[in-house]
Amino acid sequence: MGIEENKEVVRRYLTEILGQLDYTHAGELMHEDFYGLGGTLKSLEEHEKYFKAQRAKIPDSRMEIIDLIADGDKVVAVSMLTGTDTGGFLSPEPTNNYMETKVIGIYTVKNGKIAHGDVTYDGLKLYQQLGFYPPMPEK
Repeated sequence: MGIEENKEVVRRYLTEILGQLDYTHAGELMHEDFYGLGGTLKSLEEHEKYFKAQRAKIPDSRMEIIDLIADGDKVVAVSMLTGTDTGGFLSPEPTNNYMETKVIGIYTVKNGKIAHGDVTYDGLKLYQQLGFYPPMPEK
């Protein structure tokens, strides 16, 4: 597959699966050997369980794709994740705080499907928004 086709697979994954939690077409978009989050998610079933549990904690979550950059079998997705922690996203109790963080995902596409995904985000900013750390001082 070409670069544009790989970008389209990742775009659909981000909008349909992560954005809408619609796993109807997961078999079309995710390779049967898929793994992600540092190898902690090792199957489509684990992926679905994990992200549905996260959505229950942030029911108004929204991911907006900012940019997709591709080279060969790699696609980098830059997105903005927003939502309100009403279910204890990173703690046992909900903070009820709004959060907004840039997310960068690096995906490997194999035979037209996502085989691997690594994601990073601005954890300090997220923890500050949720009230776990004080904000940075003004300059």
